Amino acid sequence: MPTTRVLIIDDDPGVLEVACEALMRHGHACAPTRTGSGALSLLARERFSVIVLDLALPDTDGLSLCYRLMGRAAGGAGASLPVVLISGDPWRVSEQELAGTNVRGVLAKPLDPARLCAAVDLALRLRIGPEDDHWSVLDRAA
Repeated sequence: MPTTRVLIIDDDPGVLEVACEALMRHGHACAPTRTGSGALSLLARERFSVIVLDLALPDTDGLSLCYRLMGRAAGGAGASLPVVLISGDPWRVSEQELAGTNVRGVLAKPLDPARLCAAVDLALRLRIGPEDDHWSVLDRAA
């Protein structure tokens, strides 16, 4: 039985499939969604341990969604969940933009399943509040 639930947000069905398959093989339960609004809906009714989030979504950008989640009341759904960002252009987000967020890693697309699992595991180990300002860029290489 999986011990952690991962919310995966990406508008590319192929990325969702690769990510879910890799994380499920690694022992995690996955809930995929293709939009920021879908993510907010899932967060309102389900509990997750970590979020894997694309920077570019059809209805919002990943960083704005991180800020929105952090703006929720303390203890609210998603308020302190660790986040792993994924992007075809991981350098488009700066260290200054990540400071003070729940982002615990940035991965480049195409996703490497082993690196994704390692990033999720690290994010779970670094499950601390954004006030600790600790994040780790895991892989910005294409």
